[in-house]
Amino acid sequence: MNVLFSARLARFCNKPPNEQTTPPICFTGSENNVTTTNMLRNYFLPAAFLLVAVQSMAQAPSGVPYGKPEPLELDLFNIIVFIVLPLVLIAVYIGFKRKNRKK
Repeated sequence: MNVLFSARLARFCNKPPNEQTTPPICFTGSENNVTTTNMLRNYFLPAAFLLVAVQSMAQAPSGVPYGKPEPLELDLFNIIVFIVLPLVLIAVYIGFKRKNRKK
């Protein structure tokens, strides 16, 4: 585990892992910021978004009366809006990403 960590961090320190005599910590400026930014992007932001999403779904207005939820009627308009349109948007997005990847 330590060797793998040293190899990854050595890439930022511009030293091969076998030449590192000090502990695998590199404070050379921008390279350390890249590591901190990646850690923030990979761990903190998804956790924060997840917690905000859970809290927002748990909120329910207390003074507003609401009825019993009913299933969605499958008439032509609802089929187009809730089934066909999302599938078309997903297909367009996948096609757009493939087109950009080939360029």
